[in-house]
Amino acid sequence: MSVNNKEFVTVRTATMIATLRGKSYIDDCEKYGTKGEIAGEPVFFFTPKAHRILRAKWQEHDAKMGLGDVLHTVFGRIGRFIHWPCNKRVDGKVTNDLQEGSPCDRMRTQLNKVKMP
Repeated sequence: MSVNNKEFVTVRTATMIATLRGKSYIDDCEKYGTKGEIAGEPVFFFTPKAHRILRAKWQEHDAKMGLGDVLHTVFGRIGRFIHWPCNKRVDGKVTNDLQEGSPCDRMRTQLNKVKMP
């Protein structure tokens, strides 16, 4: 979205996007943008040049993500919470990562053949 010839994204939306892209996405929003508010909603404002840089940087990352990775960003957390047997265990604690060769990992690999737009 844009206002006054500046692109912007709400902090809430950037945080949701960061669940797919990783925390470094928020770091880049802070690096290339400036924080502000629109109608009381916190936002990141970007100049057109900064917005192009940010999009170009993350477009390459998004091109590598397949459907399996996208789904795993949501369901991996649920699996950890319910102690799903496909999730890795480190020092007795369940992680978000999948055990190599588990049925869930094989399904994620197959779904990754579908690239996200």
